[in-house]
Amino acid sequence: MTNRSLVQLVKAPLPSDSANCLRSGAYPPYNLTSIATYLKEKSDLDVQIIDGEILSLDEIIASLHPQGIIGISSTSLAYPAALKIAQASKEKDSFVILGGIHAYHLPNEILESRKFIDVVVHGQGEEAFRELVNGENIHNIPNITFRDKNKIVSNPSRVINQRDLPFPNFSLVSDLNRYFQNFQKHYGYKRKDGKGLPVYSSSGCLYRLKTGGCEFCSIPNQPYSIVRPEQYWRIVERLNQEFGANFIWDISDTYTSNKEWVRRVSESKPKGISTSFNVYGRVDDINPEMLGYLKKIGVLELLLGVESFYDPTLKSINKGYTAERAKQSLRLLREFGINVELSLVLGNTGETEESLKRTLEICETLQELDNIDENHCSILIPLPGSKVYRKLMEDLDLRKKYGRDLIDYERLQIEFLDRYTLCGASKVFEYYNKIEKLFNPAGAFYSPKNSQFYTQGRFRDDLA
Repeated sequence: MTNRSLVQLVKAPLPSDSANCLRSGAYPPYNLTSIATYLKEKSDLDVQIIDGEILSLDEIIASLHPQGIIGISSTSLAYPAALKIAQASKEKDSFVILGGIHAYHLPNEILESRKFIDVVVHGQGEEAFRELVNGENIHNIPNITFRDKNKIVSNPSRVINQRDLPFPNFSLVSDLNRYFQNFQKHYGYKRKDGKGLPVYSSSGCLYRLKTGGCEFCSIPNQPYSIVRPEQYWRIVERLNQEFGANFIWDISDTYTSNKEWVRRVSESKPKGISTSFNVYGRVDDINPEMLGYLKKIGVLELLLGVESFYDPTLKSINKGYTAERAKQSLRLLREFGINVELSLVLGNTGETEESLKRTLEICETLQELDNIDENHCSILIPLPGSKVYRKLMEDLDLRKKYGRDLIDYERLQIEFLDRYTLCGASKVFEYYNKIEKLFNPAGAFYSPKNSQFYTQGRFRDDLA
């Protein structure tokens, strides 16, 4: 591989017949930028980032270079497109590496089924990718699964502390202004002069490490690490000075879980910074002290994972708080002038029409809160790595249908809802369509455009 001087890092797009959420195309891909930065610091390779939130599948395939090294990052829902990109790359005699959350959970299944994929990355990609590109002994490279003659081998995992990763060099993104234009088109109401970029202040979820996490969560359960507060502000300042970014989306699992870190970040904020932030928070972290810290940092908006306003449902999915606590947190956020992206997940195990009706009723009363900017209402999808997917795979018949690498998620979703809720799929979708239109809809996590069930979804066909 040492004679291959071009590396293309590709984010696989969602299926063309599905809807994109409001955020799509407004931020460059952080994970690919981080890998590209790591590669450029260690080599003189030509590295390109190709984003499926900006380019279509056909455009991506047309841009693939022959005899290169192709790294594809894919979610579970984007996996069909990832396979087409991988196959097209192999036809051009490229070395194909697949990473991302789907690869993390199903490395063996992928390599058993897809001969055109050479290596699967099942953990952090920065160091693994660099060593693969440098042609080092494949048996010594961390976080990868590969074929060795007639068997599949998985090397041990190795974690890089978040604070030890280099500053993400977004100049490696070919057309950064395109993202800024999309940000203004869809988020101009948040900040008129806004130029948004993502940061990743921590890896791992403290709640998941302590409790096992939420039933539907498929995010890899990696060790928790976090950047130092002073390092965080250096990153923010550089993003502002070098790229003009003044709106930061912190994509860490939960920004509010480490209260001491949030306090230190607020107290170490440099003077003269007017950057706004969008962060993720847990209901039970929201209190006046926390919100005081967030306001001082500059948090303009917080995505709050409420999921349901029915206590038995919250208990069954292991959220760790009550519906009343969620309502209190939403009102506190309004008092402190912090806007909310409200996250709801319908169709959880044991969902009933009573639980759906209760969530709808509470959402209707919340319309009086003028700080709920967006409604991220989704219907549960049993993704690989989640507790609900593992529960489904205990059924031999379901494992035969959905236990490989390529999964029909629309069919699986309906089957799960009909088997594991007490009201069935049609009733869940009925209430989804009622709740989704109460606030500014950000789009479901995944909603097929042609589905008979989705009627109110906002479909994004207007990216710059």
